[in-house]
Amino acid sequence: MVRMLRGLATGLMVALLLGTSAQAQRIIYVKKDATGANDGSSWADAYTSLQDALAAAQAGDEIWVAAGVYYPDEGTWLTDNDRTLSFRMKSGVAIYGGFAGTETDRSQRDWEANPTVLSGDLDQNDIDSDGDGIYDVLRGNNAYHVVVAINTDSAAVLDGVVIRQGLADGGIFETDRGGGVFINYGSLELAHVTILNNTASLYGGGMHIESGDVMMEKVTISNNTASYGGGVYSDRSEVKMSNVFILNNYNGGGMNIILGEVTMTRVIISNNVNSYSGGGINVVLGKVTMADVNILDNIASYNGGGVYNDRGDIIMKGKSVSNNKASWNGGGLYTERGKVIMMNVAILNNISSLRGGGMHIESGDVMMEKVTISNNTASYGGGGLYNASNNTTLTNIVFLQNRAENRGGGIYNKDSSPLDWHNVSIVANEASEGGGYYSEGLSYPTFKNSLFAGNSGGDCVGTIDPASPYNLIQDPSNTCGLQDGQNGNIIGRDARLVVTDDSTGIYWLIADSPALDAGDDSVCPTEDLRGVARPQDGDEDGAARCDIGALEMQPGEVVPVAVSSAEPVPLSFYGPYPNPVRAGVVELLLDLPASSQVAVEVYDMLGRLVRRVPRSRLEAGRARRLQLEVDDLAAGMYVYRVLVASPGGTHEVFTGRLVRVR
Repeated sequence: MVRMLRGLATGLMVALLLGTSAQAQRIIYVKKDATGANDGSSWADAYTSLQDALAAAQAGDEIWVAAGVYYPDEGTWLTDNDRTLSFRMKSGVAIYGGFAGTETDRSQRDWEANPTVLSGDLDQNDIDSDGDGIYDVLRGNNAYHVVVAINTDSAAVLDGVVIRQGLADGGIFETDRGGGVFINYGSLELAHVTILNNTASLYGGGMHIESGDVMMEKVTISNNTASYGGGVYSDRSEVKMSNVFILNNYNGGGMNIILGEVTMTRVIISNNVNSYSGGGINVVLGKVTMADVNILDNIASYNGGGVYNDRGDIIMKGKSVSNNKASWNGGGLYTERGKVIMMNVAILNNISSLRGGGMHIESGDVMMEKVTISNNTASYGGGGLYNASNNTTLTNIVFLQNRAENRGGGIYNKDSSPLDWHNVSIVANEASEGGGYYSEGLSYPTFKNSLFAGNSGGDCVGTIDPASPYNLIQDPSNTCGLQDGQNGNIIGRDARLVVTDDSTGIYWLIADSPALDAGDDSVCPTEDLRGVARPQDGDEDGAARCDIGALEMQPGEVVPVAVSSAEPVPLSFYGPYPNPVRAGVVELLLDLPASSQVAVEVYDMLGRLVRRVPRSRLEAGRARRLQLEVDDLAAGMYVYRVLVASPGGTHEVFTGRLVRVR
């Protein structure tokens, strides 16, 4: 009898396990216009409402949803226009949209061709005022949240849907946040999702995450509005983003991060507006790690057009902060009492109305390496950088063509004495006073192996550490107290360089530049701004030595010395620079005895013409410049021809080889 009972128990357990396994593979079908049994067993008998499918789903189920618009108040026993209704995610249940309604395998779906829309417009009366497909006027009865995930596990998945027209405008907790998606102590995986045109009166117009764990892959968060976190508001949560777009969100900017940790890989944060600080990202006591992230064209009414950081930790490796605006400080980035690490980043074309066009450091710890800060503008001071922290480290940094109306076109340094600013290049910046560098108060930063040249308003105005070694300051009248010949410093000599016009932060040293092979190898980084190994034998005297500045000239990159201006100018060609080239443009330089028509042709190794710079007139003179774009050329070897036609009928052709590398 005991054996029989044990056998029965074993059989029941096996049956239960088998039943569970079968249940784990169940697919529930949803199709708006299905006319069958409405039981979700097939496309023909699909549920016509997503809510009924969710009610029937258990852990392990997949819900396949065909194209159409689905509303949270549609389903059995649900009340029309009930704003408290949402699509509530379940642990272990995955919802997949983007089906036509005939597929037999999930891989056959196309979420772009077959949009599955989850809409909060319960009474279906919202208005698309300009006909662009975005319902920008939300009115009447809209769900407080379109999608909700509360206490869900990591197997909850939402994939291939559009979430739109949620309106969290209530006056109590939960109803004032997360118009599109509301997550509270839950996990959710989002993929191929668009969160569009949702609103919250307080937090997270597109998405509110509180004490949650969220993964996003190929998600677009666009045209959402909230007082804080127009696109996303993350509070004490862990969020991972990959291939995500945060675009055109308003009032509260792109994303607010309070405590917690956010990781971003290949993310674009663009055209967001914050009525406070942090047009793109606002971080308070949180940690953000970014790789291959572009933060561009964002606006803040106060500080941090692109990024605002208050006591948070930010790590950014790769890509750019560009074209952002702040009405106060920090057009690109503003940080206070926090930690920032930036490597291989370009800070370009940002604007602030007060200080720190590119970046404003009020206090905290900042480490920057291989960063280009170029073409930024501040109305008061610090066109490139405003620094008020003793703990700012700069290595291989180029400040190029930044502007300040008042002081510190490149750098404005206030009451701070950082110990480690080395291989910094401050070139062609502009301000009324201290075009390159300006200091206020007790400021004695230590510059090493750094280059100051061609700055309008003075290369170096104020004070730096008098023991700063191996620097080149071109302007003899504005040297911050450094003396020529002391501690290896070179003062009052022409830096002899050529500045490009492409805002990449690249310049080229001429062969007789005093910066060539003149640095201190003991503090020289192992690579330059571009990743070129240091030291190189730039002057080809047989001894490799570190160059002064952020760029290390390889022998093939050094521009030949032009013929003395006292002599007639012979027709000559030198370039291209650089060669090999990775990206951007190469410079072609000509000495022309008379104004001439010049064209450039580039051929691949099969003799096919792959690029042509149309004929244009260059005036007579030395080092006349042409630029050749190479970004769309495949890696490989090419032959170039520079064709020069002078008014007297003389024609010359210069040929050579150009190498494009990746």
